[in-house]
Amino acid sequence: MCSSDLSTAAAAAAVPAAVPAAPAPAEKPASATADKDLLGAAEMGDHDALMKAIEDGAKLDAVDEKTHTALHWAAKCGRADDIEALTAAGAPLDAKTKTGVTPLIYAASEGWDDCVPLLLKAGADPKVATNKGRTALQAAQMKVGSADAEDKPRFEKVVKQLQQVDEIGRASCRERV
Repeated sequence: MCSSDLSTAAAAAAVPAAVPAAPAPAEKPASATADKDLLGAAEMGDHDALMKAIEDGAKLDAVDEKTHTALHWAAKCGRADDIEALTAAGAPLDAKTKTGVTPLIYAASEGWDDCVPLLLKAGADPKVATNKGRTALQAAQMKVGSADAEDKPRFEKVVKQLQQVDEIGRASCRERV
């Protein structure tokens, strides 16, 4: 017997024979650590662990001490596969950190031109602003000016992606008027 078998046997022996053994607890749909596992996997970029945490019933709106959800981490770090998995599972698209940053704002401010369209397609609101009043478009526009030559094209592409959404939104508003 391994040590865990010994402790189980000892615990069973400690229960008086007259007391019926408690029924085995029903399996919980969510792992006790699924939320932490999800956040850790998202922060570290471990897609397999992220998928397992989702399967284990992790709460998609769980936040860490920085008030980041798993989707915040995926967007901030430019992990398109994680964004696709989290949005498909129903992660909150417009969750805000304590400073009001959404996953879309993170993706835009980091210049992730492959992630911004995924978040927009999933329904992220480009009009949501941080506590300082900056939208995803404004965050990307600010970075264009300070980006180095290698990164500048990514930020310019993100600005165009967000401007197109902004123009479509304005056009649909005009059609309703």
